[in-house]
Amino acid sequence: MSLLQSLSETPLGRALIAYFFDLPRWTLANILFALALLPAYLALTNGLLLAVAGATLPVVPVLAGMINISARQVAENAPRLRDAFAYPTTLYTVFLVWAGSAAAATLLFSGVPLIVVFLIGIVVFALLMIGVFAFFTPSQLKVTGKLAWHNALVLGVSYPIIGLGLLMLAGIGIWAIWVSKGALILMIPALWVIMAAFTVDERIAAFRSKQSSEG
Repeated sequence: MSLLQSLSETPLGRALIAYFFDLPRWTLANILFALALLPAYLALTNGLLLAVAGATLPVVPVLAGMINISARQVAENAPRLRDAFAYPTTLYTVFLVWAGSAAAATLLFSGVPLIVVFLIGIVVFALLMIGVFAFFTPSQLKVTGKLAWHNALVLGVSYPIIGLGLLMLAGIGIWAIWVSKGALILMIPALWVIMAAFTVDERIAAFRSKQSSEG
């Protein structure tokens, strides 16, 4: 059995194939992601800790565009840069998750009591657990508004280990970028997006199959 055939049997394997077969496009996306983080990097290096979270705002449209493009590859179509703006709901969803996380991070830097830190951590964790599914529901399920979050909540409750795994994968990616002194930022952001996209797509298919068998 060939390596490609073996990889194509798992969602993560299919994600790796999709990523490396369209490496130029995804490298460009990673470069844009790195540029979007530049204001946050400048705020951090200048000691403006309270401004770091807010300065990551340019990442929102870049990440949303990457997620929209990934839906093309999940559907086994060639990715197109113009598809970055195909699903506006993705942008709103990413913005809401960013806004909640940025607000929480700013509060933590403000020196709030420990109990408040604990409560904020719980809220942000729950938001991210649902958010990793909500990122992909607009482009993969073609839903908008509250339906995107409703479907994400259903997936998050049904597959909490998957949500946790995707968050851990993101954490490992951030750690790898830190250890590499930023070099791996030219590979990891888009790689996480495409891996998460294929993983969520598989869970959507599994949930639909389960619903059909129960019906």
